[in-house]
Amino acid sequence: QESLGDIYSALVCAPMPQELINAGFLVKPSYYALDFNVELEQVKLSRGDYDVNQLNYVCDRPELINQLCTSWFELGCQRATIAFAVGISHAENIAKAFNEKGVKAAIVTGRTPISARNELYQKLASGELKVLASCSALSEGFDVPKVSCVILARPTKSKALYFQQLGRGLRLAEDKHDCLVLDQSKN
Repeated sequence: QESLGDIYSALVCAPMPQELINAGFLVKPSYYALDFNVELEQVKLSRGDYDVNQLNYVCDRPELINQLCTSWFELGCQRATIAFAVGISHAENIAKAFNEKGVKAAIVTGRTPISARNELYQKLASGELKVLASCSALSEGFDVPKVSCVILARPTKSKALYFQQLGRGLRLAEDKHDCLVLDQSKN
């Protein structure tokens, strides 16, 4: 802070999610840690977080994706849901698994054009779409307070990324009392 004192006059600390929940600005999470039989210690680190290529290889497995679907049906059926995936193929496989089970799902990635993203967000908000699997998206321009289920299928060592993902489902909405969190990432 001293080295930046000639540029900045104050340090602003944002409140933690629990403080915002206690103050009534966010809904509480109903948190479920799913079995995740993956040795993350074997995944190399890159710039302080898991190497995405290795992580995608470890997480994009049919048995893990099937577990996500099964848990969703048991706990979160009919909730507007976003699923955070490691890579594009992981997001595609999550959406494919839900679609095969009769749940309308799609993907959004960092490559999805803004107009297509907005259309997907509107479909999720209207209920036409139930699950939106994301890879490197939903960080900007995403505002669907109706989302009340978050699937964490992307392990991270970044607290900022974790809180950002979790926070997408904690926004207040009418008749929304909690956000179901299905954590398959050991976050």
